Amino acid sequence: MCDSWHNLLDPLRVRSCGDKDAPAPTIRSEGVLYAPMRDGRVSMTDVRDIAAVAVTALTHDGHEGKTYEITGPEAISFGQAAERLSNAVHREVRYVDVALGTAREVLIARGTPDWYADAMVKLFEMLSAGAGAGVSNTVQEVTGKAPRAFDDFARDYADAFKGEFAGAGVSI
Repeated sequence: MCDSWHNLLDPLRVRSCGDKDAPAPTIRSEGVLYAPMRDGRVSMTDVRDIAAVAVTALTHDGHEGKTYEITGPEAISFGQAAERLSNAVHREVRYVDVALGTAREVLIARGTPDWYADAMVKLFEMLSAGAGAGVSNTVQEVTGKAPRAFDDFARDYADAFKGEFAGAGVSI
């Protein structure tokens, strides 16, 4: 067992359905994934892979003082994510690129503090320019298992994205 709590897990872009900021509501209501990402690619990380690395790092020797950059197995665009979600929910999901200023306005309208909205816009700006496209083999090296692909995530959580497309609006 690890005698030190000095480990740093550094996940890139986390895929999760339980987050209030997740795009599931507009995918369910409109069939649209809104984001200010242009054609930027991101190696999205499944929360289950982050948890697996954390459990291993905290319960096995040899991980003391190490920093783990955790990514998914490939960098994909939000357009590709929409295509893969379409396959999982068996209906069209489109990606709509949103201007950074619009993204900030939507965040503020939802009650996000200005400082956090500004930080999110800066993050989207960096990610859309390629800052999140790197892929590591950390999940495989630490856990002995391959990281989950976005297709796995989309299939496993398809029910969170299913619904009638009836509303309108932008959700970032």
